[in-house]
Formats: sequence, structure tokens, C-alpha cells
Amino acid sequence: MGATATVGVPTPSTCVGGSGAMIGGWNVSSKDVWFKIVIPSSGNINITAKPNSGGISDGVMAIYSISGACPTPTFTQISCSDDHNYPGALNDALPFISLTGQVPGTTVYLRYWGFSTASGLFGLCVTTATNDACANALEICDLNGFSASTSAAYTPDRPGNMRGNNELAVTFVDQIDGVNTGGVFGQAGSWGSGNPAFDVVIDNNSWIKFVASSTTAVLNVAIGDCFKNAGIQMQIFSGTNCASFVPVSNYQESNTSFVITANSLVIGNSYYLMVDGFGGDICNYTISAQSGVQFTDIPDVAPICDGASVLLTAPAGTGTTTYDWQHNGATTQSTTVTPGTTQTYYCEVTGICGHKQMLDVTVVVKPNPVVTITQGAVIATCAGTPINITGNGATTYSWNPGTANQTISVSPAIATLYTVTGTTNGCTDTESITVNVNPVPTLTTAPTSVPSNCSASTGALNSVAVSGTNPITYSWTNAGGTVVGTTQNATGIPAGAYFLTVIDGNSCSSNFGPFTIINPGAPGAPTITPSDLTNCIGSSPSFVGASSDPTATLSWTGPNGFSSALSTINFTNIGLTDVGNYCLVATVAGCTGPATCENLVIISPPTIDIVSANGDTTICLNSNFTLNASGGSTY
Repeated sequence: MGATATVGVPTPSTCVGGSGAMIGGWNVSSKDVWFKIVIPSSGNINITAKPNSGGISDGVMAIYSISGACPTPTFTQISCSDDHNYPGALNDALPFISLTGQVPGTTVYLRYWGFSTASGLFGLCVTTATNDACANALEICDLNGFSASTSAAYTPDRPGNMRGNNELAVTFVDQIDGVNTGGVFGQAGSWGSGNPAFDVVIDNNSWIKFVASSTTAVLNVAIGDCFKNAGIQMQIFSGTNCASFVPVSNYQESNTSFVITANSLVIGNSYYLMVDGFGGDICNYTISAQSGVQFTDIPDVAPICDGASVLLTAPAGTGTTTYDWQHNGATTQSTTVTPGTTQTYYCEVTGICGHKQMLDVTVVVKPNPVVTITQGAVIATCAGTPINITGNGATTYSWNPGTANQTISVSPAIATLYTVTGTTNGCTDTESITVNVNPVPTLTTAPTSVPSNCSASTGALNSVAVSGTNPITYSWTNAGGTVVGTTQNATGIPAGAYFLTVIDGNSCSSNFGPFTIINPGAPGAPTITPSDLTNCIGSSPSFVGASSDPTATLSWTGPNGFSSALSTINFTNIGLTDVGNYCLVATVAGCTGPATCENLVIISPPTIDIVSANGDTTICLNSNFTLNASGGSTY
């Protein structure tokens, strides 16, 4: 695309397949492009045009030698092709050149253009048909990735007993389809399936030899760019000096892909792979050897994590004698490496397929995650108070002791070391934190209650003794939650029930009470009968109050300023704001007796942890998966 006519080059002539002037339609408006080709050791090259696939459908090419220096070299035309009788009729306007007898190592120049002024995309395949005959079979040490073509340069080759299952012996005349003439190519047997249509003939076959490294060889073959979409046909044979052929694999034919499987191979023996264009078709193909052939390669190793080691092993092969690992000079077949980053290692191996080869393998090193803990290396909590610790820097986490979560809640009884292992892409890192436990304050001496006169504030709670880490703060509250004192002893307070909250220097707290101050001569403490001692959020319990004096009036106080003059409290849909002490007093003739208190408790729902038995987070469809739950009593 965008090419113009090259000036200073002789007009093409004698273009095979053309007509009239036989100049390939060349004119001043033609568009040509050029390629350099170095002649291989065989002295022969074959240039095949790619089948038309929407590009140039009528192409021409010529081969030149060049003498003299730029800017005025001398061009001498060697060959020119306009049209060629390709398999099928769709591509006969495309060129083909078979050049023989050239001097190896010299350079020739290929000129390609669309007939007359045509332009567009095109493709070329340059090969040398050195393996046209079985005697010159291409010996390939590693078939994996081998690509070739059933070129038009190949001719039928039937050495020994080789012939198609529809060809006569000696004359090789093609018979009516369906007649099995006994030819080995396409036959079925213990080695695998054959061609049941019995229509196999040999047209443009080529030969490859390989050495078996296993008793079974599996080859995946991908096929493309066929001229008439008939495809290729292929089978593997044992044989001696291109004679006495016996199939060892299934026969296959296709224009897209197939799998060849050879069986009952002898390790170390050579075998023939014969490739032929079905009906003479010209196709490109690529072989992916899955197993059973000699691979001149160091086997790939799985990626490793930073700091890990891996064993590299060079291939043994038939006749292998020496090894030389380039990174450390080791002369053993295997060596252990511990790379810090992704690195390629090289080993010079002598003897594989009779050659000295430099083999390589790349070890991919995956970075380890850098795991941290949000709370640092040391943290403290109060006895009985849960605390969260959180790992960061990885994809999944596992705590010891603990569960497989990023954040866990812990409440140890003593100082405990927690270690988290973080994993990303199979690589791990660990970090630890120590959770120290501070004791909560304790009440070593309960307060002494001093009675209060009726309707007066003359009572006191004295002689309190608390143990804990200094400094210690005190907070006295009445049954309604109102603070009535902040010193060690509470004085000048009326009759009633009181509670003490103590906070020490570690911010650990304890609650004590209720402590009662009575009114002498006042009615006795009333009774409280709860409907339920275990309440969940959303339940509706009740407290029933009663006094031994039927003339007494009852008065309730509770958290968040709660008060009531009813004898019974009926709660509805309780929540966390309802939790606390509810105290009841009886009053007769202006004197209030001691309080009775009942603590409304809501049992917190359990914290349920669910983990997989093996730490898995992803499973395959229809596989088994075990989940373990913890944190509750029943499930």
C-alpha cells in the first residue's frame, strides 16, 4: 500500500504463465516492493504466494541479481512468474518461483507487484525443499513449534513400501475411491485409526525424522492458508533406511487442525513423520509437540517467591556428555538457584542431537507482600475488653491464634503474641503484635452506709477502698444516672440506691453497686419481679414492683432520665438505650425507704466467624467446599 514504480530497473520479461508481452502487466503506474533473500546451503529456494484473502488476487514477482554499486547498480533478471497452476482454481493468477542451482550465501532480490496497477495486501512463503525425499528427511531434535508448508516444490516420493491406501504397488495408479490397495499410508491398525474412505494418494509429500523420548508421542497440528481447502494428511511410521515402513500413529487429514498420537514407540529410536498435501493442496502448518519427542530445552519452572529456591535441570538426551551452567560454572545436570529478581539462566549442553547447544530457562520471581499491623507492635487492653487488630499489605490473612480474617477481635486473659500471615499471589509475609492485658480496678473495701433522714440529704457512703493503677478517679451516680459525687466517699446524699464507677491510670474501669442509704422508719425495700432475665434486642420484658405496705406509693427511676409512678414497667421493643439499672422505692407519709434495683440486660448477638476448612476463597464448579462457623452455641 502506498508503493510506487521503481525506476532504473529493466522491464520484467518472460514472466511464466503470462500472455502477450509476458511482462506481468508492468507499466509506469505499477506499484512494486522489494525483498532481499540469502541463498541457503542447498542452493535452492521456493517462493509461494499466500492464497488470496481479500488482498492482491493477481500478483507478479521477479528475481534479480545485482552487480555494481549504488546509485547505479546493474539488475539482471533471473526468473519471473505471472500466473501459476496452483491447487484449485481460485489462486491461479498468483505467482510461484522455484529457483535452483544458486550459490549458497549470495543475495538475490525479490520484486513483487500487482498485475498492471493493482495494489493491496499480499503474503509470501520462502522455503527450501531439502526434505523432498525420505533419504534427506529433516532431522529435528525439537518438533515443538516447527512450521513448514506442503510447497508446490515438493514431488511425490514413495521409497520402499510407501504408498497410499488407494494406490497400486509399482505403478502407484490411483484407484476408485473405496478400494484398499494395502498401501501403508492411511491404514488403520493397533497403532490407531486410518482413512476409512480409502482415497489416500501421495502428491507432494515431505519427510521429517525425530527421536522418541517416550513410548507415546502426541503432536497437535494447526493448519492454515490452504489453496483449495483440502488440507494436509499426516502419519508417523517406523522404518529402516527409508524402507519397511510400519504405521505407529493414527492417520489424520484436515484443513484446520488435528492431533496425531503415536504408540508403542521405543525410546531413543528414530521415526518418520510424513506430511502430504491432500489432493496436492498447499498449506502452511505448525506442530506443537505435547509429549514424546526430544525437547532441547530446560523444562520451565513455576514462578517462585522472593527468597525461595528452585531446582533447574537440563535435558539428558541421547549421548549427552557435558553441562556448563553459565551463572556459576556448575557442570552437573541440575543446579539450585535463588534469584532475587526474575532472571534467565543459561546452560551449554554438549551431545543433545549430536550438537552443542546453549539452552535457557527463565525463573520468574514474584514479590512477597509487605505485611503491617495497623495497631503497631505492642498494644494494651483492659481485662475483659475486646480489641481489634488489623493486618495490611496482602490479599488474604491468617492469624495465629485467630481466624482467617484481615481484622480479628481479641480479648486475651494474659499478655499474648498474635502473628498474622499475609498472602498475595502465593507469596507470604508475617508480622506480630503483642497484646498486653491491664487489670481492672477492684473494690477491696465496700462502703459503709450512713442513713439519711426522711426527705433530707444527710446520708453518706464512706470508707471505700479500691485497688488499681494510679491516678484513680471516682464517679457516684444515683438510680437515675445523675452524678452525685466525684470523690472517694459520697456524702450529703438522700436515701436511695447509688453506683460507683472507678477509672484507673490505664483507663480501665469497673462499676460497683448498688449501695443503699435508708431512711429510718421508712417502709422496707420493695420487691421487683422481672418477667425474663435473658433479653434480646427487640424483646418486650416487664418489671413488676410491690411493697409490703399497701399504703406505700412506688416510684421508679432508671437510665436516661427514666421515671415512672406505676407499679409495673412494661418495655416494648427494647434496644441498647434501655440497658441499665432500674430502681424502685416505696414512700409512706413522706419517708422513702431503701431502693431495690434490677439490671436490665440485653444479651448481645453472637459474633459469628465463617471460614473455609482449607482457607479457600475460590472453588471450581461442582467441587466440594467445607465451611466452619464459630462464635455461637447452636447453629
